[in-house]
Amino acid sequence: MLQRRGRGRQYLADTSEPVVSRIGIYKMGTLYCLMVYSLQIPKALRDKGWKVKIRNLERTEDPHVTILRKTNSWRYNIRKTGFMDSEPDPRHVPDEVVEHIAKKLATLRTEWDKKHPENPIDSGEGSK
Repeated sequence: MLQRRGRGRQYLADTSEPVVSRIGIYKMGTLYCLMVYSLQIPKALRDKGWKVKIRNLERTEDPHVTILRKTNSWRYNIRKTGFMDSEPDPRHVPDEVVEHIAKKLATLRTEWDKKHPENPIDSGEGSK
């Protein structure tokens, strides 16, 4: 059972076993948030179905955002700044989406580090 302490986001578990709740997973002294981070993108792009998110369970992969449209998803590396996959074709992602990610890169890197402290952006592995 997780108990909220004070007005902030501090949670304590009364067991040493992993605890799952609607706010996250508390395991070994760390609260892993289950909420996805969504980057606010311009309305014109949102109306066309584009989304940019940092998903939860990707802590072992290179830091990246997932660009989504309908059933397609592209992974964009926020450490090395580039697409990670060749399929689906990255050329299908509008330049405006990539430019918006580039503008918000500092915010995305900060959010990645908050969600995945065990795999920070500045880990020394090819960081810029």
